[in-house]
Formats: sequence, C-alpha cells, structure tokens
Amino acid sequence: MSKAAREEEITLSVKFWNQKKINMMAKSLAKKHAKMKNEIEIVEPEILGNCRQLGIDVTTLPQWVKEITEFASGYDGQADNDQGAIMTRLETLSFTIQQRRHVMRQNERAKHNTVLRSRNERDTKAVAAAIVQLHDVTPQIAVTTARVLEGNFPWLVEGTATSHTTAEKRKVAELHQKLMRLKEEMLILETEMKQFITYYENQLVKYMYCDLTTDYFGCTHGEACNFYCIGKGPLTKKAQAGAMILLQAREDYIKKQLQTAQSLF
Repeated sequence: MSKAAREEEITLSVKFWNQKKINMMAKSLAKKHAKMKNEIEIVEPEILGNCRQLGIDVTTLPQWVKEITEFASGYDGQADNDQGAIMTRLETLSFTIQQRRHVMRQNERAKHNTVLRSRNERDTKAVAAAIVQLHDVTPQIAVTTARVLEGNFPWLVEGTATSHTTAEKRKVAELHQKLMRLKEEMLILETEMKQFITYYENQLVKYMYCDLTTDYFGCTHGEACNFYCIGKGPLTKKAQAGAMILLQAREDYIKKQLQTAQSLF
C-alpha cells in the first residue's frame, strides 16, 4: 500500500468511526444515564443501612468526610503528640495492617506478600511507638500492641460519639463521596442530553430551509449561515434537484436523531 493510499484509508476510517459515534450518541448517553441511576439506587440504601448500624444521622457524613480527608492529607488540626491525634493514628495503622493481612490471604504471589509483610512489620513498630507516646500523654489508658492490631481500642465507648473507629468512618465516608460523584455525573449527563436535543432542534429550525422558489439555488441565511449550503450562485435544474435531495436527506437524519433521543431520554 502506497503512502497516499494509506493516508486515504486512515482518513476514511476516522470519518467512519466519528460518524458512528455521532449516530450512537443518543443511545450512549441514555445507557450511561441508566447505569448511573442504577448505581445510585444501590449506594443510597447501603449508606442508610450503615448509618442505622452505626447509630448516626446522614447529616454527620460530611463532617466525617472532612476528618478523613484532613487525616489522609497529613493534617488533622492537632499536634503529633496530642491524645486525639495519637488515637487516630493507632486506629488507622490497625486498619491498614488488617487490610494488608486480608490481601495476603487472598494473594498467591509470594513476592507481593513479602512486600506486604515487610510493610506490616514497619507499621507494627509504628504502633508500638505510638502506644509508648500515648502512655506518656495519658498513662491511665491500658492498651497493648496486640489489642490495637486486633482492632480493640479501649478509648471507644459504646453508644457515645467516640464509639466509631476511623475505619468505620472511612468506609461510610467513601460511600458518601461515591454518591456525590454519581449525582454530579448524573447532572452532567442530563445537561448533555438537553444540549443534544437543543442542538438538533436548532439545526432543524434554522438551517434546513433554503429559498428554492427562484431560478437558482440561493441561500437566504446571509453571511452568518451555519448550514452546509451548496453554492450561493445560479444552479442548473439538475443541480437544484440534487441539492434538494441532499437537504431532504439531512433533514431526515436530524428528525431521526431527534426521535431517537426523545424516545430514549
């Protein structure tokens, strides 16, 4: 295949797939919208169930999201030797170690497990150092490395505002953020669907009617015409007939796109 033939083939292929994307856009938008709607219907009950299980209101979730985000970014508004900061660090280290252990049980790659085991040993030493630091700040709290690694934290009092671990907060906070992202994507899709219909309605109303009653094919839209009008000067009868066929085909295509969008949306 020559260079010119290769470039022509690539051009035709690009035009074909671009046109196919345009033709399938209505179905694609409707499919994405249905998918987002189904995911929202799954996540919302899950969040409500977690909130009931933890005994909290949904309005608490934004505050938990803020706490988890600040801690993940390395800032929690407290000093490193503050009691609350040390407790949060212990809870997070415990959760991270438990997550790695779960992955190691499911994982069959020895090399990866070796890396995870090394990181767990490092974090276990960090847990022991944090416990020593906590005892210096609050000696009356009896806590050991084994208890922390099991997820048993003596400062959590059942039925109070402090009875939720960082891991529990993180789980619900991530679900809340996922729901917010899904709703945002839903709004974007709905906007795109409205723009899709508006675009083809404007095409049908503004650009589809040219003045063919005279002896020539003349566009009356002026210099601002956005339609693909065929020539501005005199045309033969055959050219006028051909132009009418092209216009009719374009009009039929736009009507088809509108019908498809209105039926799907």
